[in-house]
Amino acid sequence: MNESLTQRATTWVQKQRPSIQAIIKAHSAMKNKMLIEPEIDQDDGEGALDVLVEAYETLGGDPDDLIHSGVPVVSIVPDRKEQASLLNCGLLVAYDEAHQNPLSTDQKLAVFAQLRKKIGVVSRGARP
Repeated sequence: MNESLTQRATTWVQKQRPSIQAIIKAHSAMKNKMLIEPEIDQDDGEGALDVLVEAYETLGGDPDDLIHSGVPVVSIVPDRKEQASLLNCGLLVAYDEAHQNPLSTDQKLAVFAQLRKKIGVVSRGARP
């Protein structure tokens, strides 16, 4: 059986006896969760927030400060279609302007042999 968010918050407050800072962090995280995950039962989420506010008040905090705090809330990520439209799929190099100096086969083999030597790969039958 899954515990509701309100039950989980109540259990956490009773067993862990969190500090004011921990409650502020949990309150902010719960707000974020409710924004990001719309399938969460909003009444249950509000109940969990109420439990956290009560615990905050019990420790001497002003509940209005917590409820109206400027604790940053994560922004909702745009959907994938929006993200795809933001991608720049253009060329990294303008090939018309790129300087191309093709290597001969012997030059390519020599460069690969140098690379193999640097990384410790023994090449068989390769030309130096």
